[in-house]
Order: sequence, then C-alpha cells, then structure tokens
Amino acid sequence: VKQPTVHIQNSNVANLNLGAQVGMINAALQTISGGDVAQQELARAIEQLTEAVLQATLPAPDKQDVVEALSTIAEQAAKKPEERSTGTLKAVVAWLPAAIAAANNLTTLWDKFGPIIKAHFGI
Repeated sequence: VKQPTVHIQNSNVANLNLGAQVGMINAALQTISGGDVAQQELARAIEQLTEAVLQATLPAPDKQDVVEALSTIAEQAAKKPEERSTGTLKAVVAWLPAAIAAANNLTTLWDKFGPIIKAHFGI
C-alpha cells in the first residue's frame, strides 16, 4: 500500500509557509493510512483535496485557511474516535465547501469559456 504524502511543488505555495501544516497533514495521513479500508479512503481523500488546494488559484490567505482546515481534519482523523473534537470537525467540514467554491467555480467556468476566448484571439 502506497503511503499518502502531500507534496508542495509550486514555489508560490512554498512561500505561504504551509510546510508545517502540510507536515502535520502528512504525519496524520501516515497514521490514518495504516488503518482499515475506510481509513485508507479517507487518507486518499484528504491527500487529494490537499494537493488540489495547493495547486488551486486561491488568494494566499484563503489557501492558507483551507490547508489549515484540512490539517485540522487530518489531525482529528488520526485520533481515536472518543478523542476527537466533534464540534471542531462539524464547523470545519461545514465551512470548507464555501471556502473552496470560488476556485471550483472559476475552474469550471474557465474550462468552459477559456477555449472559446483563446480561439477568438488565436492564442
């Protein structure tokens, strides 16, 4: 089983000082991925979400907030169920879709209209 690891590849992302948060996510992913199938799926989901956020065109403060939220989710997932902060998890999970919606909407719109614009200008 491949151990999930989040990689910081974009130098602009590295400038956000997300290394500590990504390190915490990676440590939690190592713990989670050693569990059952459901935990391994969760680890992959957190890994892929984090990678997507790191590559997304979100303003730096928003990106930092989202990575911090994913770090919180990963840390909580690595704890035993009785040690988790349910209130914190509910708040973070409820907040996350709105925080990333702008990037998803922009991406979807660009995928739809970008080729038209590029073709129009011969770019």
